[in-house]
Amino acid sequence: MSRPRVLVVEDDADTADVIAHHLRELAEATSVPGVGDARKALAADSYDLVLLDVNLPDGSGFDFCAELQGAEATRRTPVIVLTARGDLPDRVRGLDLGADDYLVKPVAGEELRARVKARLRRAALAAADASQVVELGDLKINRAAQMASLASPTGDTPLDLTPHEFKILHLLALNPGAVFERPTLIELLWGADVHVVERTIDTHVSNLRRKLAGSSLTIVGVRGKGYRLVPRDSQADDGKPEAA
Repeated sequence: MSRPRVLVVEDDADTADVIAHHLRELAEATSVPGVGDARKALAADSYDLVLLDVNLPDGSGFDFCAELQGAEATRRTPVIVLTARGDLPDRVRGLDLGADDYLVKPVAGEELRARVKARLRRAALAAADASQVVELGDLKINRAAQMASLASPTGDTPLDLTPHEFKILHLLALNPGAVFERPTLIELLWGADVHVVERTIDTHVSNLRRKLAGSSLTIVGVRGKGYRLVPRDSQADDGKPEAA
């Protein structure tokens, strides 16, 4: 996936457009006006997060949130309720039904982006913890065995990776093309409460690039943002985040 995908369930077209505008640099937003269309969208495609209004023309957002939590296909998809209903009982109800966050309209674009970004980051980290085997191009990663290798005509060649290098490569391979900021990678490696200099990530990425020299894949820097894993012949480096 090149960018995270967000499904916006909002019946007011102007509001949906404003939400998509606020998220344009963070994710690809698809808007639907009601519960029925949301069901169809989720059945036809996968989304990384659902932004859900409560007062919808064909049903309750609260009921739909519970429905998403009860279905195997959408149980792990983060849901943020975005509604004008800000009373405490409504907030409690939304969170009790399984919403990951609850925002009351009107909400500042900066806060909306921050909340969505946080939920997408947590979902990506959870996926990294759950996925055991990843195969991408000539790269194969086995999380259970803590091994990574490159395929070749003569057989698989193991990569000699440190534990931190392995974790970074695993996360990037789970989300090919997606940009991960250095704070996100730090949280994956050391946790949210540990202070680590961000340039430490640059060192790990630099070592990974060297070890992937013979691969069809490479890690490129996106200036001022972070890193992503892409096919080697797809594009040049966008500019490393200041170092590495």
